[in-house]
Amino acid sequence: YAGDSRYTTEIATPPATITANTVEVITIVIEDNNGNSQLTINGGDGTFQLWKVTTATATADYATGTLLATVGNGVYRFIGVSGYDIVGVDTNSNIRRRTSMAKGIYVQAFYVGDQIQLAQAPEVLEILTKVDILQVGIDDLPQDIMNTTVETGATVVESLRLHNSILGAKVSGAGTGIETFRDLADTKDRVISTVDANGNRLSEVDDLT
Repeated sequence: YAGDSRYTTEIATPPATITANTVEVITIVIEDNNGNSQLTINGGDGTFQLWKVTTATATADYATGTLLATVGNGVYRFIGVSGYDIVGVDTNSNIRRRTSMAKGIYVQAFYVGDQIQLAQAPEVLEILTKVDILQVGIDDLPQDIMNTTVETGATVVESLRLHNSILGAKVSGAGTGIETFRDLADTKDRVISTVDANGNRLSEVDDLT
């Protein structure tokens, strides 16, 4: 049945009977003897072979089955049957999709690679725009951010070493006028500070390597 088919009477229990006229529009899915059975094909290069195979047949061996039709994108109805599958094959790329032939409504989507563009909704385009903007922002970042200068004489990594030493490492000489701060691993003097009687720092020698 084509879209916008007309009817006046309908028997809801399959098999359904439709009588056409020009007044009313079908508003429910037409049913076959086994219920609603349809397959939607979309994406890909637009030409597909549909093969009927047993559920035990490997997808790679689809050609041992029965070729049902060569079709384009669209919605196709079929008689539901258990124990069989439909293998859709893109005739250009040989990409395959597989769905059951049991009662049901199925979709075989062949969107791959650049062809995903065919399925983009406005929301997807908005996301992609934001990703592009984010990528530009990332590209503007220094390639070696840890060696970027924070202030004269100290990169990011050197600043972290200084902070670790002052805030978390061992210290000696407190109250003597010369305070020594070790690195976290306690392998070297990281900071040597000269202070006055009130603890004010007068000068400092740092080893941030």
